[in-house]
Amino acid sequence: MAHIPYQSAPVAMLAFKSGDIQLLYLIIGNPDIARQINEGEVKGLLVPGSIRSPLVPNVPSFAESGLSPDQSAFETWFGMFAPKGTPPDIVKKLNAEFSAIVKSPDFAEQYLISKGFEPVGDSSEAFAKFIVEDQKKGKLLVDISGAKLEQ
Repeated sequence: MAHIPYQSAPVAMLAFKSGDIQLLYLIIGNPDIARQINEGEVKGLLVPGSIRSPLVPNVPSFAESGLSPDQSAFETWFGMFAPKGTPPDIVKKLNAEFSAIVKSPDFAEQYLISKGFEPVGDSSEAFAKFIVEDQKKGKLLVDISGAKLEQ
């Protein structure tokens, strides 16, 4: 299998529908993808993570399909960062404000859930731990793949 980078999801979908490529990995929140899957225009194989996406409830999750957490590391996430050395009280205040926004029902539905993302809004310490674990999973997948950085 060869990775083919496309300029955008619509361009990749055009290549997929025309038969130029046989497999496509897109975020379920891309415009019109969930509708196309739900109406049978394209076949959804898996969604990342441990649970099914409410956007495409008939498509199994990575975990449900038998992949271990290390094998199902392809989860898209977003986070907020502050410069190194930001005072702890400022970090705590920013974290509380961002968490409240992420967890607010209107924001969560409009910008996250409707795009296939799960609103988390955890503590900065939990987020730092998540990043370390995510990097370990990514490294494991790179090691398994045999991919090498070109110099």
